[in-house]
Amino acid sequence: MPPSPASPPILLRNLIDNALRHGARHVRVAVARDAGAATVVVVDDGPGIPAEERERVLERFHRLAAAGEGGSGLGLSIVQRIVELHGASLVLAGGDDGHGLRVTLRFPCGPRT
Repeated sequence: MPPSPASPPILLRNLIDNALRHGARHVRVAVARDAGAATVVVVDDGPGIPAEERERVLERFHRLAAAGEGGSGLGLSIVQRIVELHGASLVLAGGDDGHGLRVTLRFPCGPRT
């Protein structure tokens, strides 16, 4: 199935909503283009995700045990699926100064015209 044109807004909405829902006060989004890829970085100052849980939170319905907020555990799995449909990559890492979460997305794109 080809990716939907609505995919990027859904992806960003899920990342920003997750950050705010899970305690971030500030969320920064940066977009850049280099060597055949568009990069989107979303960084927040929330509690972050422990390194050992980062792969698991991309699975459907997986929620962190300490996440007392509501939700179904689908937000990041939807992000992962959109990334796959676009042939992109996703990396979850610690945020700035060891606080929060940094999500880096790289989308392949053609040369500039």
